[in-house]
Amino acid sequence: MDSAGESHRLTLGKGLIILVFVVLGVAAYIAVGSALGIEPLYAGFAFSLYFGGIKHSDPQEFPAALVGALGGLLTAALLHILPEHFGTVGMAGALLVILAAILALLMGWVPILVNYSFMLMLTIATIPAVKEEANFIGMAGSILLAAALMGALLLPGVLAARKSRTTASA
Repeated sequence: MDSAGESHRLTLGKGLIILVFVVLGVAAYIAVGSALGIEPLYAGFAFSLYFGGIKHSDPQEFPAALVGALGGLLTAALLHILPEHFGTVGMAGALLVILAAILALLMGWVPILVNYSFMLMLTIATIPAVKEEANFIGMAGSILLAAALMGALLLPGVLAARKSRTTASA
């Protein structure tokens, strides 16, 4: 590993501190989700993994991660609902929406909506066992709860950075 990669490694002490906060965050998420009756919670965990792990909790990536996750979930719901109500025509319509989304991803169109967060949630929500459950409202609630908790964790840092920029430019 090169020196640039090594500079991003945590010390064991910092890693353990972060681990404690991750455990507390997961416990809070489960407790609040359970208190609100939100089920299933796995969609929120997937959102958190995507935003926190892949996008490194970058506040600038937050809107696209959230909108994309909800858009992917809605698209999966269409794939479930349209054929149920409109048969083959509904299935064709849902598949056209998915093809349009794939093209939009490839072309970079509407990146606030069609992005890898969209595709991740579309993939998860079309797993046969998940689709059979068809609790898309619960999944959306779990995504929104995870986003609210992650947003609350990020807000102090965003406000501090904004204040720092304002102070520096004054």
